[in-house]
Amino acid sequence: MNKRKFLIALVSVTLMTGFCAGSSSALAKNILSKTKQSTGLGPELDKAYCQKILETVDKKISKSIYSEKLATEVWPKSMAQNKERILASKNLVELQENLNAALAPMNSSHLSFVTKNDPMMFYLMALFGDIQKINRELKEVYTGFVTGGAGFDFDRVRYVIENSPASKAGICIGDRILKVDSEPYIGLLNFFPKQKQTVEFEREGHKQKVLLTPVMANYYDQYNEAMEKSAVILNEGDKKIGYVHIWGGGSPTHDVLDLVLSHKLQNADGLILDMRDGYGGNSLDDLDRFFREPENYPDFEAITRKGRKQIIRYVFDKPVVALINKGSRSGKEILAYTLKKTKRAKLIGDTTGGAVLGGSFHYIDNNCALYLPIIDVKIDGVRIEGVGVEPDIRLENKDQSQAGYDKQLNEAKRILLEEITSGSKK
Repeated sequence: MNKRKFLIALVSVTLMTGFCAGSSSALAKNILSKTKQSTGLGPELDKAYCQKILETVDKKISKSIYSEKLATEVWPKSMAQNKERILASKNLVELQENLNAALAPMNSSHLSFVTKNDPMMFYLMALFGDIQKINRELKEVYTGFVTGGAGFDFDRVRYVIENSPASKAGICIGDRILKVDSEPYIGLLNFFPKQKQTVEFEREGHKQKVLLTPVMANYYDQYNEAMEKSAVILNEGDKKIGYVHIWGGGSPTHDVLDLVLSHKLQNADGLILDMRDGYGGNSLDDLDRFFREPENYPDFEAITRKGRKQIIRYVFDKPVVALINKGSRSGKEILAYTLKKTKRAKLIGDTTGGAVLGGSFHYIDNNCALYLPIIDVKIDGVRIEGVGVEPDIRLENKDQSQAGYDKQLNEAKRILLEEITSGSKK
């Protein structure tokens, strides 16, 4: 494993232990289990199936979790206390809820039992598949919005990906999803199989309906494409503010960031790095351009036969501010910590998630997988697991709304303009 892949694996979500490569072909064709389906809740489960899943989870935790105490003391006790509920699960929604209740006492990030009702399962499968050069064509039902997590209720929209079906349908942060095609909202299972569906939601006390058409897509590719599309120049008077939303990590993400900094955003007077929500997987290599000395990286000028010129800079030495919140996790927290410590960028928003363990992804079957932390992590000798990185300027989205999300962005613009202006006067 080269240095970059090792760093990604260490700080976030890119250790592939337990990923079942042999199942990739079948998964790419159809993630749905062939077992009998119960109404709206996925396959009907029996006690024998639940027992098999619990045994698999127990074996992997006992063998691989990063803490001996968790493996030998905390987990066995919690498993015993929750065993009957787990075995009595009748569907995937119940199984996920009951198993995660058993995992909760270990109080560790990157520890989650995920099912096909959770977009995280498909994102992680796609991310890990890309790193291991397997199953790169994996496509699953994709809506482009995520509910729950980071303090949000399970049915409340926490973020929406640019240019996604949800974005095109007009779904916004803070919307409370009520029903999908008249069925109560439970998660991604509402959207199997893909088709145009009516989504009913509540926004600021008013119920609304929109048509949303899920697509079959590779989740990791969609997040990277959204990152590239997010890169824009915002004109603020005579100043040009660059903006890009980093949705995840990994080598392809790093390449996209390099691309937009050397093309779309290279002439910006300053940059907003939006690291809110999404996933981790980032390496400190992602920050290279922001710390390079211009004299060591001369401009590159490309000239065509017809005389057309393009200048590419391998340095971004303009002012930078970064947006963070509780959904900024894992590798993004490493970036945030570094930007703050070096004073290369001011952090604006809320404390990061404190989710900084090294995680592995264990595919179990077509219905579910286990996300398991196998390495404890410190950055600069500091353990920020469970603590997070504090912003320089705190501005929480207390009402969990699109307006609050946008307010953070507007504050970032204001602070950045101040830095650009003060720098131009020196």
